[in-house]
Amino acid sequence: LITGLNGGGKSFALKGLLFTMLMSHAFGYGPVKKGSMTFFNKIITHLSTTDNAAEGESCWIAEAKSMANAIHAMQAPHTLGDRILYIGDELGSGTASAASIQAVASLMDIALEQPHVASVITTHLRPLTELEYLTNGRIHNYRVGGTVSSDGVIDRKYQLERGRSDINIAELIFNQEVDGNGQKTLTPGATHAPVALAVA
Repeated sequence: LITGLNGGGKSFALKGLLFTMLMSHAFGYGPVKKGSMTFFNKIITHLSTTDNAAEGESCWIAEAKSMANAIHAMQAPHTLGDRILYIGDELGSGTASAASIQAVASLMDIALEQPHVASVITTHLRPLTELEYLTNGRIHNYRVGGTVSSDGVIDRKYQLERGRSDINIAELIFNQEVDGNGQKTLTPGATHAPVALAVA
């Protein structure tokens, strides 16, 4: 499970892993100095899910279908020696946090029940990182490192390291984009009243 700063390299690391796996499976080499590899019969990906207006599907419906298809593939009958790699990027971003956390945790739990399945998932849903402790270390937390200075300067390290990220810079990024002079438009941790929009 990979957490970390917005723009810190979570998706990049995930896609790098995917391309390395595809190259090594197809051609027998990849962009590494040395390593060992598990061969997978099937690689399932969940990347950049969008809505489907033509089918009347919201982003969340499309995400739910993608996760359901992955679960069905994980639970399908398999023969000895079969291996599945599941790669999921920013799962659960299309609906409220509570529902997202429950859905992604369920998928991860099902993946853990299947000894032939390995999975790598990126997320901003911090409660999911507790699963490392709840599963006796069967789920491992990784993070893309970085720091934020007192004056709001973001330093992204672009390195994958052990542990979970405790930094949330979403509000900082929003504030910097909305108000370039540094005046805060959102207060971290505050509950903001709904904004009424008037359409002319």
